[in-house]
Amino acid sequence: MQIVGLDLSLNATGLAWAANGHTQTETLKPPKGITGLPRLDWICCQVRERTATVQLVVMEGLSFASKGQMSLERAGLAYAVRLQLWRLTVPFVTVPPSTLKKFVTGSGKAEKNKMLLEVWRRWHIEAADDNQADAVGLVMIGRALVEPMPLIQAQVDVIHKIERDNREVLEAVRVRENL
Repeated sequence: MQIVGLDLSLNATGLAWAANGHTQTETLKPPKGITGLPRLDWICCQVRERTATVQLVVMEGLSFASKGQMSLERAGLAYAVRLQLWRLTVPFVTVPPSTLKKFVTGSGKAEKNKMLLEVWRRWHIEAADDNQADAVGLVMIGRALVEPMPLIQAQVDVIHKIERDNREVLEAVRVRENL
């Protein structure tokens, strides 16, 4: 099963994908100088190319603490990507930022450097930046949702919450993949 973790950003979207026990990472950086709708379109096209045939996408949800004009553009990006996935019939779940941090570090208030460290410590994956580290955490959540893997109690709690909040999507994935 192919699973993609997406940490959406206007300047550096973190991407991780897992298949057959291997995880790879990438950071998508829009060309210099593009902003607004052209930038959203560029990111959506890149995401579409990388997710068109996957079985599950796990995306970081929106931060409700964000303010200002850029937060509106980030929200637009999040929903534009969700629309792309819906059109491709690719199932997706969203994970709040604090829930992602709790899964990776055991605490919902972890700093970026702690996320990088824990991604390496737990899964031996070297993330090039915090965007990739978040994407790895998201892809590991996806794996934990569909396949057995050892988890600490904080991770078990996170998985139960995500399963409860996304029951229909996850059941469709399991049926589709005969899990």
